[in-house]
Amino acid sequence: MKFTVTKALRLRSAIEEKLKSYDLKATVELDVDSKRVQSGPADVIAEAAAGLSARLETFARLSALLAKVRIAIAKANVESGVEEILAQQGNIDRQIAKLKQLVAAPRVDLDSIDNKITRRLQSLKTPSPSAGYYGHSAETASLSINTVTETVAADLEKQLIGLRRTKAELEDSRAVANARAEIEIGDDDHRLLIEQGIV
Repeated sequence: MKFTVTKALRLRSAIEEKLKSYDLKATVELDVDSKRVQSGPADVIAEAAAGLSARLETFARLSALLAKVRIAIAKANVESGVEEILAQQGNIDRQIAKLKQLVAAPRVDLDSIDNKITRRLQSLKTPSPSAGYYGHSAETASLSINTVTETVAADLEKQLIGLRRTKAELEDSRAVANARAEIEIGDDDHRLLIEQGIV
């Protein structure tokens, strides 16, 4: 049975959910009023153990099928170019994250910098015990100034717009590649998916 990668991704998620909620309870409730239990609980326990064994086998088959689906998706992603697209999207996501931080930073007002420098110099004219050669220490002589001016912020915004556009184009390319690329699973695996209500 063939699935597009888009459908295979949904299939993978469905199998993962099924495995998370799979009943592997190893206990059995014994009704002590039952004649069967009173005559000896061994048969009831053996029956429950056989049921657990069957569920474990199905669980193992589903888990192995999940591995097959993941491997098939990975191979299809490489062959269709999706891996390359994902790498490019990761690059863009990292750049967008950093640019957003810079754009969100407070803007520097170039006129206010001159005022800050003047105020700092005036405050440094008073000598202190820790003063250096110039009447102040190097630590107190420095100002931390943000370099994001309105002009820089506008340029960063333009870069963000371009990166977001490129990311959207890559997402479209990935969707097309996922819709075209296919994986194949065997008939037995397909029957298992049907039995488990996954497809």
